[in-house]
Amino acid sequence: MKNIFKKFDFLVNARRSLLYYISFSKNILFVRSIQLDEKIVVSHRNGSVMALPYRSIWNTEARQLNILSKNYLEHISRKYTTTGFTVECDEVVVDCGSFVGGFAVAASKIFGAKNVIAVEPTPLSRECLKINRSVYGLENEIKIVPVGLGASCGQFELNISKSQCDNSFLAPDAGFTGRSVSVSVLTFDELAKKYGVAADAKIFFKVEAEGFEPEVIAGIKNIKPAKIVIDVTPERDGKSPIRDIIPLLEERGYRIFKQTKRCLFAILTD
Repeated sequence: MKNIFKKFDFLVNARRSLLYYISFSKNILFVRSIQLDEKIVVSHRNGSVMALPYRSIWNTEARQLNILSKNYLEHISRKYTTTGFTVECDEVVVDCGSFVGGFAVAASKIFGAKNVIAVEPTPLSRECLKINRSVYGLENEIKIVPVGLGASCGQFELNISKSQCDNSFLAPDAGFTGRSVSVSVLTFDELAKKYGVAADAKIFFKVEAEGFEPEVIAGIKNIKPAKIVIDVTPERDGKSPIRDIIPLLEERGYRIFKQTKRCLFAILTD
């Protein structure tokens, strides 16, 4: 029986590797890049530009090139918004797990948000985020915050993944490097207080925390976003955290607006 499972795992990993290299090969033909130390600025022939946390174009995550091929900002905005659930220009946008700032930039550039708080605990991702903020001329609109979010405040170890886009306070499901960095973690309430978000502000809260989403939602106590969109892909021990998230949202007065394969959309009803 063990041999059967091993063979199955081998086939799954082989298929994943094959799809990865097909995607990489397809998209590498249409991009140009400029190397900046451990970062690169990549431009696709469709006009999409983004700084990414890789040493060269040859070790860039295929997923990131694929997003570039679909137009980075438009793809990210389609993932985290839906009909009747979009960013409004008078909302404070809190982008938890901002990575290189794709959604933060889209919130301002596409939807007109003037106050975006980009929360990103990984130092290298923040460097790319800072470049992207400048590339799109959004220094006044986007504030970069070097913390993580969770159920309580403190110092946590952030595990670094090979892909750089799967870094997590949990053990990464794939590509674990064994490296970690110590990161300050705040609850949502403490973040809002520390960075001047009024208790009665209209807040659009996007959460992408690589499986740590239940802890992030548990950190919402008194200051409640009007809208929350949460990535619920299977990144918590290979499973989706959605069953843990829904009760936490309901306890806090939210109703589920919509669920897609990748995201859960919720609206405050209190």
